Amino acid sequence: MKENKKNRKYIIICLSLWLVFCISLLVSYKEEWTVFINEQHIVYHEGINENGKTKKLNEGDSLIQKFKADYSEMTGIALKMNAESVKKCVVKVKLISEEDNKCIQSWKQDLGEVKNNNYYNFTLKKTLKNTKNNKYIVQIDVLKTEGKAAYINLYNREDGSHTTLLCNNKKMKGVISYQIENGIHIALKKYAFAFFVGTAICFSGMLFGCLKKKKIEKLFVFSAAVIGIMYIFAISPFSVPDESRHFATAYAQSSSITGKQTLDAEGRVIMNSSIWTQGQDPTRDSYIEAVNGMTGHYEKGKNISTIPPLNGPYYFAYIPQVIGLVCARMIGLNPIQIVYAGRISALLIYCLIMYLAIKIMPYKKSMLYVIGMLPMTLQQVMSYSYDSTLIDLSFLMFAILVNQITREEGDIDKKIWVVFVVSMVIVATIKFVYLPMWGLILFVSSGTKRKKIKKYIGCAVGIIMSGGVILLSKIGTIQAAVQTGTAAVDASAEKVSLSYCLQNPKLSIEIVWRTLERMSSDYLEQLVGTSLGRLNISIPVIILVGFVAILFISMLEVKNENIHIPRTVRYWSIFSILIVGGMVLASMFLGWTPIGSNMIQGVQGRYFLPVLPLVGVIYNNKTIVLEKRLDNYLMIICVFLNCYTLYFVILSGVIKEALG
Repeated sequence: MKENKKNRKYIIICLSLWLVFCISLLVSYKEEWTVFINEQHIVYHEGINENGKTKKLNEGDSLIQKFKADYSEMTGIALKMNAESVKKCVVKVKLISEEDNKCIQSWKQDLGEVKNNNYYNFTLKKTLKNTKNNKYIVQIDVLKTEGKAAYINLYNREDGSHTTLLCNNKKMKGVISYQIENGIHIALKKYAFAFFVGTAICFSGMLFGCLKKKKIEKLFVFSAAVIGIMYIFAISPFSVPDESRHFATAYAQSSSITGKQTLDAEGRVIMNSSIWTQGQDPTRDSYIEAVNGMTGHYEKGKNISTIPPLNGPYYFAYIPQVIGLVCARMIGLNPIQIVYAGRISALLIYCLIMYLAIKIMPYKKSMLYVIGMLPMTLQQVMSYSYDSTLIDLSFLMFAILVNQITREEGDIDKKIWVVFVVSMVIVATIKFVYLPMWGLILFVSSGTKRKKIKKYIGCAVGIIMSGGVILLSKIGTIQAAVQTGTAAVDASAEKVSLSYCLQNPKLSIEIVWRTLERMSSDYLEQLVGTSLGRLNISIPVIILVGFVAILFISMLEVKNENIHIPRTVRYWSIFSILIVGGMVLASMFLGWTPIGSNMIQGVQGRYFLPVLPLVGVIYNNKTIVLEKRLDNYLMIICVFLNCYTLYFVILSGVIKEALG
């Protein structure tokens, strides 16, 4: 009877949350998605920067603009003309094939009927196919004008563009801004349907798991895999901080493994141009590119030189992503599929590692579930950032060390020592500031004196090996911190150095204090993930409150659970968090902040993710305890909050200007 009552609660909660989510999705689809689905899909745009020159459209003028197609299909063209104050301006627009001088289609338009300073669309009756590298002419003949003349602003040509503009057979210094269209955003319907199905699978799977009493680690793998894949497609490739540089490094490693050419003569990574989209934010066009690419429709490119890979011994930092890239390239996937294969591989390896971590965690398993499902955690682990490997190892070692601390006295297994030393060395090559957390091994009960000596020897080996790696790989960083130079955030300004801090101790302390005082709330938002992408995808604060609430509850002790954490472990955890936080601030202060700044620049909340589980160890008291376990409720709410986070991420991409 009691069990049936609990099951009914799960069903009611899941269905209620699912209904609320579906209402939001339905309303936004009808009122917002459909508007943008029916907008023209722009596949090319030339003319972004005005050159300050204009040309009036006088009666009898004839303008001819020649351009070369860099796309496979087109359904229309849009020309930017200013007719805000025009009474009448009748123009005839022709699209002509330059190869045979054949008129493809012509349009007659009175610009005065639609007074604007924007693009006028000219839609083709029949889609032009196989247009790549073909040359076309747009001819604008001004037939009749009344009153104030319309005019066009001239724009600079794009780099490498062959576009030219003639007015009455005279070459102009600039071009008309134009856009090439290829249908409407119909693929967004597939995207919306896939999102709906994904969230439905997630809710129904969690409900099934709760009713069948599945273990937390299994529910984590299911929910993280489903929601993580939705994050992969919601947050477009290279929209995570520095992801393009990380991708170039991982791609270079995959090229070496597969025997392909890796770098050009100048040390830049060589890859297919269809892969490389440096600095792309989520937009409706990027979503369409993902749908088309994953279904085999993409613009075939050629090999190009991009950017140099990261300098340093990052041989193990990209293992999760490189596995996916190598497999995808070996089986012959297309360029878009290759990009997503690396992300999916990183996510699946994260799910496997978290399965092991939660399984061996002796208590507070739901805390590790919630931390592992935070939006910022999922964003980083599914990206090409080396944060993926860093977070994997940090969470796994945390669980292993807590497991060892809470067990009966005995020798530490050799396998654990291998994982301990190897993980220390890998983390040292990525970001050594997180190594203090590995010091928890000092508090593992050893029993006999001989076992204690073995423990200290193992610690010494890890410290020596990771210390050597730090000295070899980070010596340039250390030297840069001591010396003066330009700041990363502002190349024109001199950066703060160690000598500057020693000469201005009072000012340095004030800057640190002001940073903590005024930026702590921002760091919390970024830590949870209400500022995703390049911190330019904002999520409502109410979602932040929800995640913080369930995270706090997951850290509470459960009545009659007798797991003893020594006080010294809690003290070391506090020490580790303070040291890690201090080193993060110091590294950004000495390597990123320009002299004259009143706060430390470049610090992001995600930098504190690897040590977040330590907060659960610190919060270990009997003042506030749970009468019973709330794991299933916390997991269901966590899934609900993630679905809403994805909802706002995708919505912001759909309504964002594709080129804005």
